[in-house]
Amino acid sequence: NTPFYDKGITGKGEVIGVSDSGLDTDNCYVWDATGDIRKNGVVDETRRKIIQYDDYIDDQDDPSGHGTHVVGTIVGHRAVDGRAESDGLANGIARDAKVAFIDCGAGGDSLYIPADTGRYLGIGTPAGAKIHSSSWGSDLIPPKYDSLSRDTDAYLYNDWNFLQIVAAGNSGTGNREKSIGSPAVAKNVLTVGASQNPTNKGIGYLADFSSRGPTSDGRISPDVVAPGQSILSMNAVPSEVGECDPDSEPLSFSSGIGSSEGVLYLQGTSMATPAVSGAAALVRQYFKDGFFPTGESIDPSGMLLKAVLISGAQQLSLIDNGFTSTPTAFYDNNQGFGRVSLIDSLPLEGANLINASYADRAIIRDGETIDFEVNITHAGGCKENDFRATLVWADPPGASGCVKCLVNDLDLTVTNNGDGKVYYPNGRRNKDSINNVERIIADASDGDTMLITIEAAN
Repeated sequence: NTPFYDKGITGKGEVIGVSDSGLDTDNCYVWDATGDIRKNGVVDETRRKIIQYDDYIDDQDDPSGHGTHVVGTIVGHRAVDGRAESDGLANGIARDAKVAFIDCGAGGDSLYIPADTGRYLGIGTPAGAKIHSSSWGSDLIPPKYDSLSRDTDAYLYNDWNFLQIVAAGNSGTGNREKSIGSPAVAKNVLTVGASQNPTNKGIGYLADFSSRGPTSDGRISPDVVAPGQSILSMNAVPSEVGECDPDSEPLSFSSGIGSSEGVLYLQGTSMATPAVSGAAALVRQYFKDGFFPTGESIDPSGMLLKAVLISGAQQLSLIDNGFTSTPTAFYDNNQGFGRVSLIDSLPLEGANLINASYADRAIIRDGETIDFEVNITHAGGCKENDFRATLVWADPPGASGCVKCLVNDLDLTVTNNGDGKVYYPNGRRNKDSINNVERIIADASDGDTMLITIEAAN
């Protein structure tokens, strides 16, 4: 069931930047019939998949390397001859998108990220990259908002077009709180935890290893989760050219590691993050190509992408702790706003009955209030009483080590004019002065009028 693909929303026209350990560029899922890409940072937009390779550290991946698997999940699309594409065992989420890659790997688990944030987040921007996928981070004990998080927030605050999507980390075993590292604790990134998938206990379960919030200043984290356990994607085989699908799908987590097979299973929030990055590319294409019901074509901001992915996220019910399971719910330290689900996030003709509207790049000044009225109608077959309003903004960077890191405090409320009930964000009974993401889920019946109020409190 692939309703977005059926509409032609496959990531076409999108470029995603990736910083990681390295990339095996001759795997059949990214191979190009014209030969290997020049690994000198030069952009070549004519290539099938990899349009830029910045050899910041070196120009290769380890056998069964991390970066190759990550890239495959975002954009992989099998082409045995490097030209004619066909569906394989491990298609990427945005199978028609392209990647700009910066190699930060020095072998093994070692990554050396440039001190200049723009050095790696700027990868692919000459070719229009507006999304960057980062399946890495530090494991500070205790975790804190450090200079890397500060600089990341500064970059995203100064470029509203951009969104960085970051892995939460794999230190959550035993329901360990405050185990998310940097830059995943930055305010303006989209932080991704890992859920299970149908080959495990099911999509309603959180993976036990997924790092948990809150951040050191109490913000909700991770923002969202996505399947990150038992994920099949590209396998790096540096000694081979054209490695591709085996005769049958690998059966186990370890199958393919160290072999000549072109795909393998890995797990971690590193595997969930590229799935969300691919989904973000689909959302960008959706808005750019005029799939919103108004037909309007826009270049969406990074914060609109973040808002869409958060707004429609679905609730997990349990954490798989091995022999036991622990309950989890929206806004807790485990799943944040829930599991990404595009079909629950955007109206798609013939595929769902969502009514939606959006406001992007809005300006609000200190002390001002902006109101939006939404009239609820079940005309056209919509029967749901679930009304959602989501507010996301790029916040200026906090100080390194900040105790309260939010700078600009906006407040979201929803009032049902039918019964007069006022709803507050993030499961709270009052205003939120900590987070720069606020979501309200309210009850609304046919004929109700919902008043959305955004106040610039400070």
